Amino acid sequence: MTNFVIETVNLCKYYQNSLTLNNINLQIKPGEFISILGPSGSGKTTLLRILAGLEYACQGQILLDNKDITKLEPYKRPVNMVFQNYALFPHMNVFENIAFGLKIAKKNNKLKIKETVHNALNLVKLSNFDNRYPNQLSGGQQQRVAIARAIVNEPLVLLLDEPLSALDQQIRDEMKDELIYLQKQLNMTFIMVTHDQSDALSLSKRIAVINNGNLEQFANAREIYNEPKTKFIAKFIGNTNLFSATTKNFNNGILTVSYNSDICFDIKRNECNDTSLTVCIRFEKIKITKEASDHLPNLIKAVVVQSQYQGNYTVHLLKVADNLMLKSIDNTCSIYEPETQVWLSVNPDDIFTFGN
Repeated sequence: MTNFVIETVNLCKYYQNSLTLNNINLQIKPGEFISILGPSGSGKTTLLRILAGLEYACQGQILLDNKDITKLEPYKRPVNMVFQNYALFPHMNVFENIAFGLKIAKKNNKLKIKETVHNALNLVKLSNFDNRYPNQLSGGQQQRVAIARAIVNEPLVLLLDEPLSALDQQIRDEMKDELIYLQKQLNMTFIMVTHDQSDALSLSKRIAVINNGNLEQFANAREIYNEPKTKFIAKFIGNTNLFSATTKNFNNGILTVSYNSDICFDIKRNECNDTSLTVCIRFEKIKITKEASDHLPNLIKAVVVQSQYQGNYTVHLLKVADNLMLKSIDNTCSIYEPETQVWLSVNPDDIFTFGN
């Protein structure tokens, strides 16, 4: 017996001989908040629909609380799904929408249904909205009603399909706080599909990154960001400079690489077997100074092309060589005039590489 609430084993899905999901293996513990992250068309929503039973896998197995549910009908699974468009019944008020699943299940009398619905409304902070209709609610309020409707039947797992995508930025931020609060209050497993890296990083305990139907990495947010396993993840998550370089020297855990023979970077590595590789440096890891200093690691001369003020930070576009531009994020909000000569520095620990 395992302690996973959901486990997928070599899950595959084909559409007209086109592979949509390729051997997806996930092990999710009770009470985790998991994000399935990837670009449009990566297969993430297909995976969510398979977990819900709205589609079936062509190969593989799904275990829910150690029971095989691979071919089980959706209504027999202790799983509920909140759809991207909320799917509220327009002719029913808030109370009726939330109570619908309870009435269909026929497990509760009217008094118990009323109590359960009001408890759910209190939990999503809509206690006085039971008589309103969906068209009288904001997007954020509709989202809360959809969540309340999904949790009243006490599923083992709540599936969320792009729950924040239809909301404006202010309401998105509020709903993030609400989702974290709800998940902790309910101690329920949440699995959320999103294409937005910031949502995944801020909400999730662990993130499953999917690209072209393949699970590229499944790890906690810090590991995904700081130790990406593939070039795709390094580029897709966060702001990253990527450029090709050649191995010059490897000694005592320090790999020296060069770009066009004259620009060199020292990188901390345990080993290196590549003669050419891709260098990845996050925007925020590059520090800018007006004066050169022997105490700064990986000191490189650059010229400012432009500085873009973003409110609480500035993005600098920097010319390092004829064919190499780098970007840096500066939280001090410094502004440099174009053609200003500066020096760039980056710690060897903050550079990662992939083989070409």
